[in-house]
Amino acid sequence: MSSTTKGVEGLQVIGAGFGRTGTKSTQDALDILGYKTHHMVEVIHHNQGQHWLEATRKKGKNVDWAPMLGGYTACVDWPSCAFYKELLAAYPHAKVVLTERDFDSWYKSVTESIYAGSKVFGADSLLALPLRIMLGTFRTQSKMADELIWEGTFHGRFEDKEYARKVYTAHVEEVKRVVPAGQLLVFNVRQGWEPLCKFLEKPIPSQPFPNTNDTKQFQARISRMKMVCAAMWALPVVIGAGVAYYLKK
Repeated sequence: MSSTTKGVEGLQVIGAGFGRTGTKSTQDALDILGYKTHHMVEVIHHNQGQHWLEATRKKGKNVDWAPMLGGYTACVDWPSCAFYKELLAAYPHAKVVLTERDFDSWYKSVTESIYAGSKVFGADSLLALPLRIMLGTFRTQSKMADELIWEGTFHGRFEDKEYARKVYTAHVEEVKRVVPAGQLLVFNVRQGWEPLCKFLEKPIPSQPFPNTNDTKQFQARISRMKMVCAAMWALPVVIGAGVAYYLKK
């Protein structure tokens, strides 16, 4: 076995779909069904960037998943979807959910959300420099996303739409080929609760299926982050001007 399972004995559901295929809605749905679900937001909230960066550089081999997935019973989205094969080898009885959507819709969503964010707040972004200084983990998380997604998955060619299409299609086909049919659900969040609950043998909740983290919501967060970064850049100037004014008095 190429990975260690210490601390993540309860991993029951592995999400194999790329980010922006409805993974945040799926996370929320799985949580409603009683799972504790890992998503990229957990990497940010719990400062896991360094652990995932190390896993990326090891290509998922001989990784201790406990620092990232300990305590979780499900995982979706990047970074974990990039390691679905290693996680399935570690948890052979886990069920796999492949979230997918029409490629053109997916590509537009990624381009306008996480890829746009990576250009604004990437590891070498000047605008995000104050954040990297104040939050040391911010650069590590950005570096992990660059190495795992934009370089490791799309080989620096995400802006080449047809190349991205080939990568996306190859991933979907690989998951369908690798995961035993009885353990795999190919799922579009527009299908709602029924196929997911049937697959996981869970009762259908009374509440509507979640619809979260759409492109407009993501873009609004990018705008807020830009404002924060701009304010952080402006602060030293304001302070300097105030000091200069005071000294002239």
